[in-house]
Amino acid sequence: MINKLYKLKKTQVDQLIAQKLRLVNKTYEIDNNITLTKDTINHSEISQTGIISNIHYLNQYKSGLSNKIDNLVHEKQNINEHIISLEEEIVILNQECEQYNYMLLLEKKKAFKKMLKDESTVSEEYIQSKLISHKKELNKQKEAI
Repeated sequence: MINKLYKLKKTQVDQLIAQKLRLVNKTYEIDNNITLTKDTINHSEISQTGIISNIHYLNQYKSGLSNKIDNLVHEKQNINEHIISLEEEIVILNQECEQYNYMLLLEKKKAFKKMLKDESTVSEEYIQSKLISHKKELNKQKEAI
């Protein structure tokens, strides 16, 4: 039973760690997206024949990109908060996992001590039976004499 609980907690910890890694990767993607958007803002310019041919449109475009960056930063903050809560859950589950592991070790030690005691009892019984059979043989030999 404890072994099953230990394995369950260990599986939960592994799942949370995998989820945390996915979120960390997502924050890296957001960072890359923010960097690309900032580069786009910095390198946007008015062109004679292009889409952005008016300073007003350029400012609207840059404003839209700035809003996009703000949204990405907000999303990244939410993800980081979620990562922190996952880390707390991971710590709690790891503590429970260690407790179950300790209980498993105690059970193994008890089982080992019981096995040693049983083996000791069996060996003592064997020695006593050999001693008794040896005494019977000696008694038979004495009676024969």
